[in-house]
Amino acid sequence: EVFKEEYMDRYLHEHSSEMPVRKLCEIIDQALDENRNLEDLDLSQCDPPLTDTQLASILDALDQARRYSKSGEQLIDNFQPTSINLWQPTASLTDSSITNICNFLNVFPGITYVNLSNVQLGSQSDSDICTYLSRLPNIKTLILKKCDIKPRMFNTLVDQVFSIQPPLLE
Repeated sequence: EVFKEEYMDRYLHEHSSEMPVRKLCEIIDQALDENRNLEDLDLSQCDPPLTDTQLASILDALDQARRYSKSGEQLIDNFQPTSINLWQPTASLTDSSITNICNFLNVFPGITYVNLSNVQLGSQSDSDICTYLSRLPNIKTLILKKCDIKPRMFNTLVDQVFSIQPPLLE
């Protein structure tokens, strides 16, 4: 089991009406049904689109579950994500989400695939996201379509992130 049934049941009951949380619960449930590790955090194409507040809640819940597992009883057995996909059909995530995304990348350095398409990175978050992306030693794919990337940030990404290993750039 990737997640304990009791946590899953409680989480589903508390948040099942919220679409992005429902999508997360479906991902968790599918991993349980297939008796496999949860590696792909795919919150793309939520309808309605994922908001900054919802993303913060989801990433916080995953972090709380990870911390709880370190305190003795394991809540998450095998949650080591290798990909995070936050692409939304519209620009619903702003640079307010960057701190939460950076914290997630910091906690899970095994990420190899990052899709932040339509996440409005803006200029305020330039150095933060570049710093955390550069700490992912195995990154292979980074997708940043329609992210309002400024030339300075693009240059920083090329210098800091892509110098580690030449990933795919879209």
